[in-house]
Amino acid sequence: MRFIWIDDNKYPDDIPFLKGNYEVVDSDNPDALVYQIKNPTDNMLVKLETLESAGMLKIVRTSGIKDINSFEDIIDMTVRVEKIKSSPMYLKVFFPDASFLLSETELLSSSKFRRCLLREGKFISIPGKAWTGIVQHWLDVADEVVEESEDEQIIDLVLNYLCNCTVYKDVDKALARNTLFFDEADDGVVYSLTGNVVDFVNSKYNKNSFNSRNLRAILSEFIVGNSVQRRIFTSRYRFWRFSIPKVGIDLDKQLFVEDEFELGLDVADKGLKQDVI
Repeated sequence: MRFIWIDDNKYPDDIPFLKGNYEVVDSDNPDALVYQIKNPTDNMLVKLETLESAGMLKIVRTSGIKDINSFEDIIDMTVRVEKIKSSPMYLKVFFPDASFLLSETELLSSSKFRRCLLREGKFISIPGKAWTGIVQHWLDVADEVVEESEDEQIIDLVLNYLCNCTVYKDVDKALARNTLFFDEADDGVVYSLTGNVVDFVNSKYNKNSFNSRNLRAILSEFIVGNSVQRRIFTSRYRFWRFSIPKVGIDLDKQLFVEDEFELGLDVADKGLKQDVI
C-alpha cells in the first residue's frame, strides 16, 4: 500500500496511524517521494482515502507510467501539477515515476503527451473530449509557480553587462567587448556594438541561436531608435543606442577618465616634439 504526501503544511508523522508505520520506497523524484505502509491493516485503505479526499496525500494505485492502460488512468496517476506562470505558460505534470513539461500550445492536443508516454514504453489513444477533461483537471488542481521567462533572463543579463562596461568618449576605443561609446552630442544614450551584445548573450547560453534581429525585439524597451552605422578608420560598424536612464548606466562610475599624470606626460611629450621641429 503506497502513497505520495502532497500537503505542504503537515507531515506523515503528524497522522497517528501513519507515524512510524511507513518508509520511503522510491526517491528518484525528490518532489514526489513514494512511501509504503509497513504494517497495513484492513481499514488502512479507507483511512488513506479519507486523507486523499482532504488533499493531504495521493494513493499510488499503480506502480508507474507503464501501468497506464487507458486515458482514465491518467488522472488517477497524476500526483501533482505545477502551473508555471511565464510566457508562454507551462504545466509540469508529476507522476509516480516521471514528470512531463507541456507548454500552452502543446496542451491544446494530446500529441506531445502521447509522445512522452511512448518514450516511456506506453502507447495509448486519448480521444479529444477525454483530453479536454484531463487538461481541465490539471488546471484545477495545479499549484501556481512564478518563473522568469527566457526573455526576462536575457534582459537582466544584458542590462547587467551594460552596467559593467567601461564607457569611452572616443568611438575607436569602444569596439571591444565590455566597452561602450558616449557621444556628448547625443545625450541620454550610450552606443554598443550590436555584435558585442549578440556574442555576449550567445556565450552565456553556449549556443548561437540569438541574432541581432531577435535580440533587438527582446531589448526594444531599452534601445532608442534604429541601429546606426559609424565609419571608424576604413570600416563601418553597427551600433545600438541604449537609453542611459532605462538601462541604469552610471556615467560617473563607468566613464573612462585618463590619469592626470599620464595626460601631463602626453602633453609634455607633444610639446617636446614641437620644440624639436
